[in-house]
Amino acid sequence: MSRRDVLSLLGCAAVCGTLPGAASGDVAAIDRDKKYQGMEDGAGWRAAALQRIETQRKFDFSIRLVDGAGRAIGGRNVDAALYRHAFGFGGGMRLREVFDEQRPLELRQQYQELSAQLFHKVVALNALKWKHIERNEPYIDPFFDWSAANDLPVRGHTLVWPDFQRAPASVAKYADDPEGLREAINAHLEYMITRCRGHIAEWDVLNEPFTQHTYMDLLGKSAAVDWFETVRKLDPDAKRYINDYGVLTRVSEEHRDYYFDYISGLLEAGAPVQGIGFQAHNPARFAVTAPETILATLDRFAALGLPQQITEFDVESKDEDFQARYTEDFMIAVFSHPSTVGLLTWTPFEYGKAKVSKPDAVFFDRNLRAKANAHTWDELVNRRWSTAVKGATDEQGGIAFRGFAGKYRLNAGAGTTPHTIELDSNKRVAEVTLT
Repeated sequence: MSRRDVLSLLGCAAVCGTLPGAASGDVAAIDRDKKYQGMEDGAGWRAAALQRIETQRKFDFSIRLVDGAGRAIGGRNVDAALYRHAFGFGGGMRLREVFDEQRPLELRQQYQELSAQLFHKVVALNALKWKHIERNEPYIDPFFDWSAANDLPVRGHTLVWPDFQRAPASVAKYADDPEGLREAINAHLEYMITRCRGHIAEWDVLNEPFTQHTYMDLLGKSAAVDWFETVRKLDPDAKRYINDYGVLTRVSEEHRDYYFDYISGLLEAGAPVQGIGFQAHNPARFAVTAPETILATLDRFAALGLPQQITEFDVESKDEDFQARYTEDFMIAVFSHPSTVGLLTWTPFEYGKAKVSKPDAVFFDRNLRAKANAHTWDELVNRRWSTAVKGATDEQGGIAFRGFAGKYRLNAGAGTTPHTIELDSNKRVAEVTLT
């Protein structure tokens, strides 16, 4: 499908910028029982966050065109557009539904095209988990190939989910054999890193240590330090994350404090942890967390000196306007925080009846109807927080602009080859040689 076909699936709201329930400021259109602090129009936290996005997420960039001899090319019309955000606006994919050739081709293509359009990073929902890897083997290479072809970084979720119920049944035999368990986990790490090396930008090395800690109970607290070190040795290029829930959303103070202290302990013990992951599911039975509370929690964990990422975001609600409104505010809050590097939605597609546990949380229902939260995401990520540049180079061959960090596609007129350039806080100028 073409980009126009993909956008048609989103509907006119995505193309025309009129998002039902999103960015409208119409609180009256939202269920009166569904509110959160800071939801009101003109909320101070939102104004401050949008200002931070403008000043801290955008940079003064320039592109300079030269010929083969290094001479400036002035007066050349340039057309450049951001196509991959440096910030990891991403989404989860159920690999069997998207890459199993037994599934209808047209449907698989729709999932793939929507994912490539909406997301700037992707994660396999269950396929890379120890318990599920074997049955998903046929879909992993097609997923990696597709991700590479679409220039999409891949998160790896998850290497160690430290409880026997999260591993293949055969691992349970090591319940009374700590050394056997240690060897089994190390063999799993070596297999997964070797299997996926070169395809994974970052791994959730350890998942949910607050509630899932059986392995650490058997092997000792230092076991988690060893897992991070093993991953570092096997694939030093993949970033190493810890991940947990109950901290940003459906908050438990005990859980939040434990997570902070646990990460602090890992770092003090020399574990090469490189990032903090926060799940951010919003089940229907829980009140959503106020954006100012989200920001305060991110402030607290920023003191640990590590990048932070929201790894599993969704909002379960039958009120689609409220769902879109909170999605917008959550995205604004997270993107505005200087320590965050990504935000991934966990439940973009319903796929079909009984295919996801929370169908009310999805962006697209089983018939691929785009809900208001899908429009909100697309509007923010691909329009409001995107950058397009058109103009002519000056006498020094340059064109200056202010934009978001990431990868740009550059066209410099007929007869020239399109170029891909990358711009970020460390690389503000890109020189392109036209031949």
